[in-house]
Amino acid sequence: MRRHFDTAAVFLIMGLAAVPLNAQDLLRTLGRQQDFKSHRVSSFDRSGGNNDRLAIAPGKTAVLAEIEGPAAIHHIWVTIAGEAFYGRKIILRMYWDGETRPSVEAPIGDFFGVGHGLNRDLSALAIACSSEGRARNCYWHMPFRGSVRITASNEGESPVGAFYYYIDYRALPELSPDVPYFHAQYRQEMPCSPGKNYVFLEAEGRGHYVGCNLSILQRTMGWWGEGDDMIYVDGEDFPSLYGTGSEDYFSDAWGMREGENLFYGCPLQEPDFKTGSKATVYRHHIPDPIPFLESIRVTIEHGHANDRSDYFSSVAYWYQTEPHAAFPQLPSVEERLPFALESPGLGLPVWEERPGRGLTVFMDSRSRMAVAALRLVPSLTSFYNPSGERYPVLSTDAAQTGEEIAIFLDAAVGEHYDLELFFLQGPAMGEARVLRIEQDEWEKDVESPLIQGYAEGRRIAQTTLRDVRLQQGTNRLILGVTGQHADASGGEFGFVGLRKTPSRPHFIQDWNLIGPFDAPDMSYLQSA
Repeated sequence: MRRHFDTAAVFLIMGLAAVPLNAQDLLRTLGRQQDFKSHRVSSFDRSGGNNDRLAIAPGKTAVLAEIEGPAAIHHIWVTIAGEAFYGRKIILRMYWDGETRPSVEAPIGDFFGVGHGLNRDLSALAIACSSEGRARNCYWHMPFRGSVRITASNEGESPVGAFYYYIDYRALPELSPDVPYFHAQYRQEMPCSPGKNYVFLEAEGRGHYVGCNLSILQRTMGWWGEGDDMIYVDGEDFPSLYGTGSEDYFSDAWGMREGENLFYGCPLQEPDFKTGSKATVYRHHIPDPIPFLESIRVTIEHGHANDRSDYFSSVAYWYQTEPHAAFPQLPSVEERLPFALESPGLGLPVWEERPGRGLTVFMDSRSRMAVAALRLVPSLTSFYNPSGERYPVLSTDAAQTGEEIAIFLDAAVGEHYDLELFFLQGPAMGEARVLRIEQDEWEKDVESPLIQGYAEGRRIAQTTLRDVRLQQGTNRLILGVTGQHADASGGEFGFVGLRKTPSRPHFIQDWNLIGPFDAPDMSYLQSA
């Protein structure tokens, strides 16, 4: 990982706010007398025990701090144990001087520099994450005159079992009446709007823009960038800051690759640049803030001249005097995580191609499940599991109506199972139906609902076959391509995975029964 250090950073003023203190001049002022008193609000156990954390129930909001000013926050640290993708499900908000609308509102993971609800390390001057992204630190300088109220809201479905935090601040003797306040705002477009630049920030008032992060989920193959940045100050028709490309604005070149620096970096860039690839990049204008007297509009193209429609999400950071313009309504959890597949128990297949007699055959090295058809093409979907790994899909290629796909399933015992079939939906996907289950000379027809692959957008769907009888050993579940929806541009079938669970509880497992007798639904029992 590349590391660069700019010696000028020693003399930076971190917050760039007009405060009558030089304490943010990082090293030079350490040899001077400090004119503030340090304080901390944390999650320590008020009973004196070691339960130094908060628990936040689903749908509930925890008040992390209520602090009287004048003061300035100079460090926030959090680490959290929560459900998958909690970084997008927990919302951090800050309210200055009794305001009713927050000046900071963002998913907590995105606020700390990494999107998609994932944990990744990051090493910048203003934000740093370690412990595989689980320890999050913020050093933005946040002055306030009257008060601050900081909250965390759990918008997930499960309790946040452990929310640890520090909020370190300095009590100040006084604060200038015109001091600008810190702001941070989350936005997203999923997908980006055709023909329009993506907007990081639209603010009204007087202040200065100090940076952003941008998270990208690719909806098509290739390089996601080439979008010019355009920053409009004080209502201008032509931007006073006009860039040359996405990687150029984020201070890299010739594409993006993972690495962090003091003021710019890329904590996440999946290297294949295929559909479903994820990236997060950041640019902090700490040595080069962009002032505005009346308004600012910070934008970037999505692809060259907005020729791509990837999923963009971002957090912008800036300082301004209050009041600030109302923020856009925060998207719901479902809108913030349309690409997260959280079905419990669905394993992530690892497909390996195997020889087949006139067929394409892939076997999952984990479950020993196999799929065979005339032509199968493996690829990665836009969806990923709680660990941030993309789900693969096996798609037919130029499938014809009547073509069959075989899914090979092992059963340790003859049993009735519920089979949950996961498949890809999209504009080019067709219709299919489960036809039968077979083994050697035995076969049985299966009554299956229509598997509708067509959808305007890409997503993973599922259908469940109830009470299907599997024989001991390897069974073949046969699917048939039946055609396509009138609006579909193709008739392919995309197999994502299958989960089987016994559908009938049995209470006797270990007895030896003396027969013979007919017991077709108890063939899993040993007999003597």
